Amino acid sequence: LPSPPCRSLLLLPPPFSFLRARVDLLFQRRRNRSALYSSSATKQLQMQSQDLSSCLAALQGAQTPSQDSILSLARACVPPLGEKTSKGEAGRVGVIGGSFEYTGAPYFAAYTALRAGSDIVHIFCETRAGGPIKSYSPELIVHPLLLVSDDPTVSMTGREERGAAAYQQLSEWVARLDGILLGPGLGRDELVLQTCSRLLLLVAELGKPMILDADGLYILTQAIREGERGSSLQKQLLGAMRTAHVTLTPNKVEFERLCRALKVGEEEEDKLGKAAELACSVAGRIGENVVLVVKGSSDVICSDSSTWLCDDKGSLRRAGGQGDVLAGLMLTFAVWGFMAAKRMEETKTGRREELQLLRMSCCLAACKVAKLSALKAFEKKKRAMTASDVMEEVGSVFDIFFGEEGK
Repeated sequence: LPSPPCRSLLLLPPPFSFLRARVDLLFQRRRNRSALYSSSATKQLQMQSQDLSSCLAALQGAQTPSQDSILSLARACVPPLGEKTSKGEAGRVGVIGGSFEYTGAPYFAAYTALRAGSDIVHIFCETRAGGPIKSYSPELIVHPLLLVSDDPTVSMTGREERGAAAYQQLSEWVARLDGILLGPGLGRDELVLQTCSRLLLLVAELGKPMILDADGLYILTQAIREGERGSSLQKQLLGAMRTAHVTLTPNKVEFERLCRALKVGEEEEDKLGKAAELACSVAGRIGENVVLVVKGSSDVICSDSSTWLCDDKGSLRRAGGQGDVLAGLMLTFAVWGFMAAKRMEETKTGRREELQLLRMSCCLAACKVAKLSALKAFEKKKRAMTASDVMEEVGSVFDIFFGEEGK
């Protein structure tokens, strides 16, 4: 119904009937515009579903898929922009990380996720890290909930109760999100690692996508290394990883640790140099849905059966925080790929092989955006380049690959 002032116009005497006609015309135009927007959004989603199917068919029919065909699949996962979209439709994501010593890493990852296109980004950090991270950006939602073992504000008797309350709050928030990234700046505090292990179990149980980087990889590697000697929590975690939708993003050292823990390529001294050969074995031994992204001059992206390379040129300088920028991109694309996969399941076309291709294509897209962003930042700043400079390039580089000019 019209608003009260407009409703009163409908009761005006005949000399003012032209006003009533004018009001009717305005409301009819508004209804037509709303229908047009709704129809446009529906058509965009239908076109995306068609693009997904055709891109998947092209990839499955190729022995060695081209990067253009892989990027076409990733492009079909990018949520369309429009006046009728609602906040959150392009992803509500969380970064679990940040400690007293390391507050920059979760910020770089979370803010990159925002710049890449995630609608809402939360950071769940140690209690002492909350203040600094909040001061970095007003756009991030920061929850300083992770309790450390030696927290001076909590007595020994109240620590268990406070820890249980903190986990309850964390689990409620995580359950609302579309995906999580765990690890940047997390630290090695025993209580924090235990809490995060329980959160990983929860995310795996909910079937949501997760990215493990930095200290998140440490949690997994330690559980693998302990094996049957490990704690009950570690054994549960290894069991959950068998079917979880998890993406691992190790650097050289982290990949070597994973290989040693899994006893893969023990005779190889240069495991990063042999990553293309070893990565499939590493991924397969951890879980059937694992996607592994080994970072290097050429990024290796693999599942248990396929291996792709991203050998684009990147920055000649390695600044602290670049890996966190990539992790934030991985999080955004992983959630978009998972949303696309859910649409495929709803249309009864999704199979495990197709879903793995979808996730790997999103990983390749994240790697390409990260490398070109670093290259552009380096061309401008040279040795003075920092991770903040790389983040500044993400938006324009994203448009190169996935904007109108990238289609």
